[in-house]
Amino acid sequence: MAQTEISKLADWLEAHKDGIADRSQRLDKNRVFQVIDNLKVLNQPINTYLEMSEEHYYETESDHLFTLDAGATKLSALKDRIMINHVDGSPDENELTFHYNHENAFEGGYVVKVDLNILTYGFEVVGAAAELVSDTVLKDKLSKDAVVSLGLAAACIDDWQNHK
Repeated sequence: MAQTEISKLADWLEAHKDGIADRSQRLDKNRVFQVIDNLKVLNQPINTYLEMSEEHYYETESDHLFTLDAGATKLSALKDRIMINHVDGSPDENELTFHYNHENAFEGGYVVKVDLNILTYGFEVVGAAAELVSDTVLKDKLSKDAVVSLGLAAACIDDWQNHK
């Protein structure tokens, strides 16, 4: 995996989040999806998960951090987000622990800055960890629900930017 691509994306998001939030700068959802897919944490490309039902995801791949209603509702409609906010451990011993918290970008209507923070902080933390450990360790330690959250955030931002 190109660890520098993760960090470059995090840096770009940090530099452009105000522009994305005021719609003067476009988020390239496909670039975000490519970085997510290159993590190889998920069994399928991220865009596949957006069309998947909550029930199917819960039963086949979720690590159960999400608050899912289950059922036939598509994951793309999920309002719960898992933010990757910290990592600690011993990289020399390939021991990492990611820390997460729930975020809701839909309190009182869609709040794009919440999803932007999920993307920015998530890629900053993952990028830092990716520079210290192997792809295999990263894949084993990073939550699938948190990675899907990155995709959900990018998709919602893209949809929001397209519907003024």
